[in-house]
Amino acid sequence: MKNKNTIKIYGGRFFPETFVYVNCGFLLIGLYALTDNIPVGLTLSFINCFFIFTPTGIEINYSEKLYRNYINILGYNVGKWTSYTEFPYLTMITKKVEPPDIRLPFIAPPPDKCYEIYLLNQTHQKKVEVKKLTNFDEAQKELKELAAKLNLSITDYNPPVSVKTAVKTKVKRNK
Repeated sequence: MKNKNTIKIYGGRFFPETFVYVNCGFLLIGLYALTDNIPVGLTLSFINCFFIFTPTGIEINYSEKLYRNYINILGYNVGKWTSYTEFPYLTMITKKVEPPDIRLPFIAPPPDKCYEIYLLNQTHQKKVEVKKLTNFDEAQKELKELAAKLNLSITDYNPPVSVKTAVKTKVKRNK
């Protein structure tokens, strides 16, 4: 369903970073194995390339009001198209980024905060992540551009809180 009315947003790799780095090592082993045993080397190289380079993201077709979260497998985007008519709002949520458990020394540390843009339903209970950015100004600009293209309103994220949760929160604050 490729057309000019589709926005494709890259979401990152499908597999976790640590897994990808380990598979980079196995890819090197596979390339080395090509010198002795071509079938084993090709198999290892192909499998590890799949693990390293499998991207995910979201595609939004704003003319037909559809979206899908996809995984790209060998150049083909796989994912189910769903209507986004139940999501009349866009919102941006600021989240604190936790440092990874294992960090390689040659990779820059992650930022302290990230800004995530979501499709949001009427009651703010359902949300679909659209994009994740690390710069506040870029996130604001992207939010406004998406709202204009998708013809959605921008709102603050304010999910309803149950009475039970409100009581627990009040008790914790009073201590």
